[in-house]
Amino acid sequence: MSKITEEKKVQNEIINYLKSLPYCYVERRSPLGFSYKKGIADLFFVYKGVHVEVEVKKKDGITSPMQDKWKERCNLLLIPYIEARSKEDVEKWIKNLKDF
Repeated sequence: MSKITEEKKVQNEIINYLKSLPYCYVERRSPLGFSYKKGIADLFFVYKGVHVEVEVKKKDGITSPMQDKWKERCNLLLIPYIEARSKEDVEKWIKNLKDF
């Protein structure tokens, strides 16, 4: 039996939160999945038509250079990017999003 990591626990909490929202679609990316790229964010979701990338880190986790490059690419493309260390980080972003 495998032990769930702190990062995976936070990821699951975020996914469950996002799935509870109306007008929200969330998907987890997997290294075993189709067209996976190193450094790509762990999750993405679409909320009220806005595509958001989410990199999940444990409390003291740091991003890799490849992850920093992905964040930079998202910023250049005006794609919101959240580095989440808790479900509350995503909740805060959602609360700050203006209605369309």
